[in-house]
Amino acid sequence: MFTTLWIWVVAVTFVIAIKSKEGIVFASDMQATDGYDLKYRTKKIFSINDRMLAGFSGEIWFSKRLIEVLKTEFVKESEEGFDQFSAERLANKIGVKVSDETNLRQSLKTEKEFSGVDMIIATVNRHGEFGLLTMDSSCIPDLEYESGFSCLGNADHVIHPFIRSVLEKTELDNMSLKDMEIIACRAVIEASKWVDSVGEGIDMWSLSKEKGAVHLGTDEINSIIKIVEDWKELDRRSFNSIRNTNSLLRTRPEPQKNTM
Repeated sequence: MFTTLWIWVVAVTFVIAIKSKEGIVFASDMQATDGYDLKYRTKKIFSINDRMLAGFSGEIWFSKRLIEVLKTEFVKESEEGFDQFSAERLANKIGVKVSDETNLRQSLKTEKEFSGVDMIIATVNRHGEFGLLTMDSSCIPDLEYESGFSCLGNADHVIHPFIRSVLEKTELDNMSLKDMEIIACRAVIEASKWVDSVGEGIDMWSLSKEKGAVHLGTDEINSIIKIVEDWKELDRRSFNSIRNTNSLLRTRPEPQKNTM
């Protein structure tokens, strides 16, 4: 008698993509689990080709099936970028695969329900225009035409306010790739600090007109982490300075009232 053992490795994730006129930066943590206690180190950002990157949150093996769909059936979108029609065509194809997998697990009476995946796709078309397409597990596409950012995963609700507060103080449209790398790196570090399911390790990619998709090496990422640590130290010093100033104001004796 044989027993089939099903293991679903799930990326409990934080993935962020930031877009400006200069390009797009992707960053993520590198932790996944088997849905129980075992933890794995894994990739969550993938190069589809020189013009397209994709980041995923959810069941890793299913993400790899979607990568094959992008590589084989959406080659034109690498050259032209996604529009609403092609985004909906992708959503429909993913929806069919999600339905098939859901039905399969129901027929096998497996304990674990299929949770699907969330994804961000970044493109630079042959005209040098950048695009972001975000799609959640309900297969609803959201195209981002302007400069901005998109997040996936467990830390999304924590990091969104932080990123918005940073980007509100800068001209994102004119931000360089290096600037965006620093912000994206800090977002992942903060996510791993505040959300238990986001693990250690940082993976980073950039997408530009000149170089296309580029995977940042360990030394490059470590140098960015050092800049982020310096940034955090400046924040701490600034806060302490404000706190000390306010403390002095609170302890300053009130002027005596003139009784004359």
